[in-house]
Amino acid sequence: MKKILVSNLLLASIISIGICAAYAVTLDDYKYEIVDLNYKKEYKAALEKANEAIQQYPNEAELYYERGQAYEELNSKQSAMANYNKAIQLNPKYDDAYFMRGVLKMDLNSPQSAYTDFTTCITINPKSGHCYMSRGAVRLMLGDINGSMSDIEKGNTLLDEEIKNLHEEVENTIKESEELLNKAEKETSQTEEPQQ
Repeated sequence: MKKILVSNLLLASIISIGICAAYAVTLDDYKYEIVDLNYKKEYKAALEKANEAIQQYPNEAELYYERGQAYEELNSKQSAMANYNKAIQLNPKYDDAYFMRGVLKMDLNSPQSAYTDFTTCITINPKSGHCYMSRGAVRLMLGDINGSMSDIEKGNTLLDEEIKNLHEEVENTIKESEELLNKAEKETSQTEEPQQ
């Protein structure tokens, strides 16, 4: 009787673990959902989902970054700053976190500190047009007109390159899609039986 009871409990535990594993939410699932909620401007829902995700993945910089964006949109600037700081602490090479923290610092009227963040962003990612543009804006606020013009010009060039590359990617995707469609149409027409 005890053996049957123990084996039934063991079986129930195994089934329970399997069910829980089947419903486990992966880090990528959380990231996608939080980004999507922020994109849809559902900031409170994004914040709740980010809190849930951070409970399971407390060392994932991107979760703090996304939560920081939600806080910023909800006008909780100090909470946003704390989350950008945590994202940078967890991943010191996270250029987007430096960028967003710099933008927030500009909003909080700390241009010198914002300048430092944008410069760090550029050091990490020298092809970041938006970091150059933002640093150019800060330089203008700080009275460095020549530096501002130089950064804005560099930012424009980089953003133009990004747009050109994106345009080429879209054209290539369209071309590949057309080729696949033509191939599918040929295969379909070859397999169809002629009507009598």
